[in-house]
Amino acid sequence: MDNSTCSFDGCDTAVHPTRNKSGMCKRCSRRDYYRRNKVRENAQNKAYREARPEYWKERWQEFYTVNYDELKAKRKARYDSDPEKYREVSSEYRRRNPGVSDRWRKQNPELWKMRNRENARRRRATDGDPVDYELILAEHGMVCHICDGDIADVSDLHFDHVIPLSKGGPHIAENIKPSHARCNLSKGARTIA
Repeated sequence: MDNSTCSFDGCDTAVHPTRNKSGMCKRCSRRDYYRRNKVRENAQNKAYREARPEYWKERWQEFYTVNYDELKAKRKARYDSDPEKYREVSSEYRRRNPGVSDRWRKQNPELWKMRNRENARRRRATDGDPVDYELILAEHGMVCHICDGDIADVSDLHFDHVIPLSKGGPHIAENIKPSHARCNLSKGARTIA
């Protein structure tokens, strides 16, 4: 076999000049070995990870925290390339694995809190002044904008985004009105038709 070229497709001989007896560079030799022994290698790696769950959980949390923006950008790029396929795969996975989100949330409370804080910060981000809820209440009174009923108690008072944040509505005073807690929660992320 000619030692000037690697037998593994796509190998750049300038980057990996050293060859072994089979005519492959070290990197390609490892790839070839893994390709031929994939099932056994995966089983060994899985057993190794399962024997040290705390260590790998800590490593993953550290990696996720450090690379959060990069991982988020990759997920977004994957989703943007074919959103319909991504939704279909996600719903199929959730159908086959009920409760997996709840398990992950319970097992990773720090990451869950970090995600929620980031999502809330992004949803509430404004370019202008902060929202003055007392001014909104003075303007609209204790009247629910959804059902037009009086709001009897402050404990039943919610401030609702007329155009939901998830639908692109801004977090500004003009888009926020008082509502009953039950009306706001039942409305969810819909607009009033």
